[in-house]
Amino acid sequence: VCLVAGAAFGQTPSSDVSIGEMLVREGRYADAYEALSPLQGALGGDPRFDYLLGRAALGTKRAEEAKRLFERALQK
Repeated sequence: VCLVAGAAFGQTPSSDVSIGEMLVREGRYADAYEALSPLQGALGGDPRFDYLLGRAALGTKRAEEAKRLFERALQK
């Protein structure tokens, strides 16, 4: 199931972030990364978003990206 397509069906970025948060809580990091990463342009810099994408990145073995995202989340 491609969750990123949600925007095409009227979902807002905040609802996509909520889906990403649910997936992270469930340990479904690859799905969370797929749902959240396309939103970086619009939501990058928001601490909640950066933290969630960082968790998803770490869970999918993207340690350097996760580190960058966590650092950015802490700057706010």
